[in-house]
Amino acid sequence: MGRNDDDLISPTDPDASAFAHAARAYCDFIDAAIVQRPDPFYGPLQGLLIRLVELVEPLNCYAPDIKKRLQMKLDAIADEVPHRHREIGALVGPDSDELQRWAEHDPDGNDRRMMLWDSLGDVYLELRRGLVLWDLQTDRACSEAVWQWRFGYEQHWGSHCFEVLRTVHEMRFGLLRA
Repeated sequence: MGRNDDDLISPTDPDASAFAHAARAYCDFIDAAIVQRPDPFYGPLQGLLIRLVELVEPLNCYAPDIKKRLQMKLDAIADEVPHRHREIGALVGPDSDELQRWAEHDPDGNDRRMMLWDSLGDVYLELRRGLVLWDLQTDRACSEAVWQWRFGYEQHWGSHCFEVLRTVHEMRFGLLRA
């Protein structure tokens, strides 16, 4: 059974709009923090990530085939990724000593600083890509954005989000000390 335009998500859909707003808040927070890291940093970051998880759950979506038409916009965002990852790495740099001490005692031998900035960057990229689509404000583009956010949450950025939440929780409450 095929889908029709009635299955598309409108830019006025309350669940999708709420998630888009939360995604923008996260991306804007990271962008602003790169310019000047707020103090406190981790408490607001944790709140934004929790809000994203809360709002992604009710998203239901249909994925229209509009990728060819939007590929140029997505490529432009993809070109931004290595630079943004480096900037996010510098953003968490002040905490690298504490994270490195933890890594020395981590049973998995994971480098928590590397994980933290990589995960923050991956969440940022996936949300920003969806916002590029969302900002087109057409039903087809908004449907694609919601599909990308939901699929990415289930398959990629959701895992990164929970890794960051775990590390941030441990940092905020002194649980990283061995």
